[in-house]
Amino acid sequence: MADCLSKEQRGSAMPSLECQVADVVHISTDELEVVLAASPRIGGLLTLHLSRDTEHSPTIVARVTAVMARPQGGWLVHCKPVLPLTKSHLGTSLRPCVA
Repeated sequence: MADCLSKEQRGSAMPSLECQVADVVHISTDELEVVLAASPRIGGLLTLHLSRDTEHSPTIVARVTAVMARPQGGWLVHCKPVLPLTKSHLGTSLRPCVA
């Protein structure tokens, strides 16, 4: 799951910060997909904190590459990590925190 989402406001040079819990649909060393309630801007950055129970991964910064509305609600967000994910990221990948 994901907790915090950092996104750039449309028409503003300043980023806004919104925290939310999100489900991880897919994660690998070079891409991930999460489901968010709001649609982020393609090209924007997400900061993710993955967690499993009380374990937390190192922070992940990922660029949004695609966004699709889901029929059941929410948005499927495809992103590419700025740096490749490591085994420590993948080992705690059940619950991300998006910042």
